[in-house]
Amino acid sequence: MKEQITGGTYVKLKVCPSKIYKVTDINCELIDATQKDKKRVVLNLSDVELGTDDDMIRYEDTSIQIEY
Repeated sequence: MKEQITGGTYVKLKVCPSKIYKVTDINCELIDATQKDKKRVVLNLSDVELGTDDDMIRYEDTSIQIEY
């Protein structure tokens, strides 16, 4: 069974997989998410893919910087 993107999951941009976001809400084709610095962004569902466990660790680890 394929996992779905829901609130609380981590996503990354298809064109730049190093940019990881935490999903707060989904509305049709738009994703409300936060960057690592807690800045809110709106992403198109078609522009992202589900993050991995490693992506979650990179997002949550305060010693790792993510450039947005």
